[in-house]
Amino acid sequence: MKKTSLFFLLFLIVFPYFLIANPIYTPKNAKTITDPSTGEVISTGAPEVLPVRIAGGNPDLIKKQGVLREKIADVFVKIKNAEKVDSKSVSKSSYLHLLWLVLSLSFAYGILHASGPGHRKTIVFSLYLTRSSPWWEPLMVSLFLALLHGCSAIIIMLIFKGVAGSIGYNTDNVTMYMEGFTYLLLIITTIWLIIHESREYLTQQKKFATQSEDKHKSTPTDKLQKYGLIPFLISGIYPCPGAILILVLSFSLHLLRLGAFSVIAMSLGMSIPIMIAGYLAWSGRSGLFHTLKANQTTAAKVAYSIQMFGFSILLIFSLYISWPFLYSLFT
Repeated sequence: MKKTSLFFLLFLIVFPYFLIANPIYTPKNAKTITDPSTGEVISTGAPEVLPVRIAGGNPDLIKKQGVLREKIADVFVKIKNAEKVDSKSVSKSSYLHLLWLVLSLSFAYGILHASGPGHRKTIVFSLYLTRSSPWWEPLMVSLFLALLHGCSAIIIMLIFKGVAGSIGYNTDNVTMYMEGFTYLLLIITTIWLIIHESREYLTQQKKFATQSEDKHKSTPTDKLQKYGLIPFLISGIYPCPGAILILVLSFSLHLLRLGAFSVIAMSLGMSIPIMIAGYLAWSGRSGLFHTLKANQTTAAKVAYSIQMFGFSILLIFSLYISWPFLYSLFT
């Protein structure tokens, strides 16, 4: 089991390097159009690889996000105009007011944006159905995932800042591949955890049947504490589409630094809905096991059942969302 775990950890370290392959260049399935008379390449069409499935979302929520995006854009333009005019005609307090306004709007936009489909809420909920953790962990994991989601967009924009071609097309192309491969990582990880935890549970049940219960024995939850969190954190490495919209706007106005701060504020806002999902699962699990703590055998059975339920949700969800991408990638 130690060799298997070490191999899996090595896979998790190496896997992110594959996330940036192909999309920066012409994809292998791209359609190339050539001039028949000269053989010169005229253009390359869109890649045949499909993006992951995206839910429609609530129309009212989408409308509210659009309103906030327009307000953010208006403030960006005002800040740009304030930088153009004579500094004496614009007071420092007015300029700071605009900065705080754009950060506040970005924070609110992040809350609304993450309240819609996606943004790892289902994944975090499933994680804390299966994982025993201290009270602060869902908070830190939610913040980390949201910041990683937003900062990935900043890094991608900085990479493509000096690359010829459409920034929007390049970032969308990379985002499609990165998001698809992170779901593939989740699928592989979930299958591995199901096998790993099932073996641990069967071993534990044999020990319970042959000897008295020992509170210091290793449980599936103990093993999950050690190995279960890393791939879920890695899964946040893909750019947020909402953050890219803000960054493209800031890039067009030559306010990329302000755009980066705006995305960080947006990421903090996005962490709140993710955090709520995590604490819903965490509090339910903690309350249940506080009730069952007197009976170790029953607690182990309930823990295993909840783990398999959470892993099943995660596996089905990841397969459903990523199926268009995976099918088009391997066919």
